[in-house]
Amino acid sequence: MNILIIDKITMSRKAIKEELSYVGYDVTEATDLNGGMKSFRSKKYDLVIIAVENEGLSTCRAIRDLEKSKNADDIVPIICMSVCDEFSIRLKSFEAGANEFLPKDHRAEVILKVNSILKPDLLWKGTVIAIVEDDRTTAKFLTYLLKNKGAEVYWFQSAIECFDFLKESSVDLVVTDNFMPNMTGCELVVKIRKELGLKELPVVFTSATKEKESVLEFYRSGANDFISKPFLKEEVYTKIKLLLDNRNKTKTMNKYIEELSSLNEVKDQFLAVCSHDLRAPLNSIIGFSDVLIQDDEIDHDSLDMVKVINKSALSLLGMVNDLLTLSEVQLKGDFTISEIDIFSLVNDCFDQMKGSMTKDIAFTLNDNSDHATILGNDSMLRRTFTNLLSNAYKFTAHGGTILSHIWIDSDYLYCTIQDTGIGIPKKDLKSLFSRMSGAGRHGLEGQKSTGIGLSIVKEILDKHNAIIDVDSEEGVGTIFTLGFEYKKGA
Repeated sequence: MNILIIDKITMSRKAIKEELSYVGYDVTEATDLNGGMKSFRSKKYDLVIIAVENEGLSTCRAIRDLEKSKNADDIVPIICMSVCDEFSIRLKSFEAGANEFLPKDHRAEVILKVNSILKPDLLWKGTVIAIVEDDRTTAKFLTYLLKNKGAEVYWFQSAIECFDFLKESSVDLVVTDNFMPNMTGCELVVKIRKELGLKELPVVFTSATKEKESVLEFYRSGANDFISKPFLKEEVYTKIKLLLDNRNKTKTMNKYIEELSSLNEVKDQFLAVCSHDLRAPLNSIIGFSDVLIQDDEIDHDSLDMVKVINKSALSLLGMVNDLLTLSEVQLKGDFTISEIDIFSLVNDCFDQMKGSMTKDIAFTLNDNSDHATILGNDSMLRRTFTNLLSNAYKFTAHGGTILSHIWIDSDYLYCTIQDTGIGIPKKDLKSLFSRMSGAGRHGLEGQKSTGIGLSIVKEILDKHNAIIDVDSEEGVGTIFTLGFEYKKGA
């Protein structure tokens, strides 16, 4: 059977063509009104799928006008699709001559919609259903109903047989009776959910019981729906169709999530490579500008320009380093764990800052943990405390103080980084740890911020199953509190 797809978006058009071609349809593509009408005139089609964006509605009307001018007895069914699932769009589609409407994000339903129009008896072609029923007559009736719609059906006379089958094979739906020897339907569903971990597999109970408590027990065990015996064909079709539609939507959503995760990983890898490659030329700029700044023969105006170059390159290098660190943290799966003395680590981080400090800032470190250690990654935690201490310095005025306090409470080792700086606006506190939150500000000496330093801190602490909290008041200061899981003797 021949299908025409008219959609300007290449990715959407190709994806639909691939799915329909896979199940045996002959698919032709067109990108606009002119191409679509040219194809429609030159070839007989059994179905047309049109994206309503741009000229989609005009194309739909043009097809209907052409059929009317030819006095065609049979009109070609049209499915309209749109990224916007609003009632007004649906109404306009039907007014233009569409037979069906489908949101674009429900792409998994395309085959079902097309089959329901072109192959009504094969609505569930490609769907696998397991029936668990010890009564042969009932099982035959159900099998007939489901196979009549194109489903592939496996019948099991016992729940144990079905469970063994599900260990090795996948199905799209389970229809099970409850009262069976050796293992009941409720016991089967519990094992499916807990032992096999198939939380999303739809399960329908069938039973002649009228007792509400029994029906409630079906749902408590993890079933999705219940069909009473004797069967009403329309009820069987309606309830199973609803569950299979939801199943397909879930599959589509999971597929999109996998694709997005894959794209996100590619993005992180690309960012890491770019950031790494940018460091070498920036270091060259900084190195040569440092040499020029020390040159006594350079004139005053040129010296000012070189200092601007040097300062800009240093600022850009800081941003690149932040991006590289964030990428490395996100890409790093397993990392080396060792015993970390938080007191020594915080003290080392502040000592490393002293060489570049131009303000007189008092630093106090109080340890009430008796140099207790935690398990963590040394380099990642150094980055964490360096970020927090440099932020405290950046936003604290000359003559201010930075205080760090370490103590143990129950199963946690806590460490605070507290400053007497300018504080954080209340509106920024909620998004403080979000990437590119916009909460980044210039330091008191003009230092630029990427706004991702604290997101790096949060990423690292999440990998350590640690917690972080912040309390701040503008004009008074900020205190960050970090909590690490601690076990005595660790």
